[in-house]
Amino acid sequence: QRKGIISYRFDVEGQEAHSSACATMGANAIIEAAHKMLELDQIKDAAGLTCNCALIEGGKVLNTVPAHCTFSINVRFADSEQLAWIENHVKEVAARVYVPGTHTTVSRIGMRIAMEYAGQNYQLLDTMNRIFEENGLTALKAYKGKGGSDAADVTASGTPCVDSIGVKGGYVHSPGEYAWLTSLAESAKRVGAVVYCI
Repeated sequence: QRKGIISYRFDVEGQEAHSSACATMGANAIIEAAHKMLELDQIKDAAGLTCNCALIEGGKVLNTVPAHCTFSINVRFADSEQLAWIENHVKEVAARVYVPGTHTTVSRIGMRIAMEYAGQNYQLLDTMNRIFEENGLTALKAYKGKGGSDAADVTASGTPCVDSIGVKGGYVHSPGEYAWLTSLAESAKRVGAVVYCI
């Protein structure tokens, strides 16, 4: 199983004014965006939905109340029910106004379905493990990944699929990301055994 991925861009429009008049004039689009990002950042369920506010751009110069701010979020979800909830929730967040005079539109900018539970995938894993044991290789355990994968599309098409049988490593997409080169040989043996025996 793998999580799905959906990304959104929020475009916040405010009212430009001189910074000396920020208490009485203007509508700060960056502050409005900040309120929305803090709300979205509360979505942090390791086993389900997570939301990462990843990109932000706004303002022109220091002495002007910013009239525009754009930010993008990356959401991970486990199933179609969570997807439906987040699609509704982002619309509610976009419609909510914290700074009077601002207006927000939201648009979906990316989507990858979740690799949901499928019995056919577990049957394939059982077959693979039988082949591994027959060839002196360690059996693999089922795993629920937090990242997205093209394997979700393969699974949705009805084709049995097992992914993540490549190199071993950790801390993906971080400065500490690493891979054990010594694990490549065993991974190659696994792939070769399955291709040869199925």
